[in-house]
Amino acid sequence: PPFELEFLTFGQWQPGTEPLRAVLEEPLERLLGKVQSWHLRNRAGVGFEKDSLAISQALIRRYAVGERRSHPVHYDDDALVTAVGSLTPPHEESGLFVAPDPTSGHEFVKLERPGNFVVHGPDLPHGVEVTGDEERFSLIVWFLPKADAEEGTDNWFQMLAASGNAHAQYRFALGLERGGDTDDAVEWYHQAAAQGHLAASCHLAWLLEDAGHAVAALRWFEAAAQQNYPAAQVELGDRIAGGGPPPAQDSRAAALYAAAAEQGWAEGQQRLARVYLASGNEATGLAMLRKAAESGHMDAQAHLGMLLAESSDDHAEALVWLQRAAEQGHPVAEELFLALEAES
Repeated sequence: PPFELEFLTFGQWQPGTEPLRAVLEEPLERLLGKVQSWHLRNRAGVGFEKDSLAISQALIRRYAVGERRSHPVHYDDDALVTAVGSLTPPHEESGLFVAPDPTSGHEFVKLERPGNFVVHGPDLPHGVEVTGDEERFSLIVWFLPKADAEEGTDNWFQMLAASGNAHAQYRFALGLERGGDTDDAVEWYHQAAAQGHLAASCHLAWLLEDAGHAVAALRWFEAAAQQNYPAAQVELGDRIAGGGPPPAQDSRAAALYAAAAEQGWAEGQQRLARVYLASGNEATGLAMLRKAAESGHMDAQAHLGMLLAESSDDHAEALVWLQRAAEQGHPVAEELFLALEAES
């Protein structure tokens, strides 16, 4: 995406990143040493040896006005340890936040100044919400055991999963699901979900639903939604809405979408925008649709571009959103973009 530059992959500097390497290679080595020390103090008995970590990936993300301003609550699925720092002066009550208990909101991390880093493990729910007029550039560094970092393997989480770590169990199940082993994936997702892992609850529900167990799936979506997990709130709302026209503004489905939207979840924002627009509340609907589009939601970008093209003879802004959706692979947006561009 245009707001992200990955310059280290599987521990290797990417072509064309020589200027960054000249500036960042030595500081990253110092950071690695500090992360090694932190990890040894906080590894909770799991058998990783001293100096066992290596940098697997590193990237810079931009959060600019008019682009993506948030990254909803998530886990870092591809890192044993993550370090995040701001390259620009961080504002208070803005940027990285942690949400160890989704039912009680989130707390912003105070980085104080550029160059400071926060370090965390794979099982911390966290996200980003850049507020006001701040334009933030974040440096994100992911660490893995050396063999996994250099070979692109993911053996690290199997050890954690076997030790009972819920997030590792979820991550292990994810790999099994991607490999087509859904039966074993269900078992591992269930172990993680039983410990309260909300993403695992959603994945378990999807697999159960695919297997024809709709009632059991709904229970897991409901359990995660009640814990204020936005993905589950949207999924539950969709099933209550039934796949037809947007639900009424006073429906439970709309309330679930609103709860997800309040957390910056683009899917919830997009669904809630459709609810407002269908009820005739155009101004609020467009504002909500714009939020989802700014978060990078492809369908929201396409929908917003189409509405703007219909409502004004000045297609400049419509072209911007249609182009962004087209670049993500939206065929209707691409067709309309080309038609409007030809007219202008």
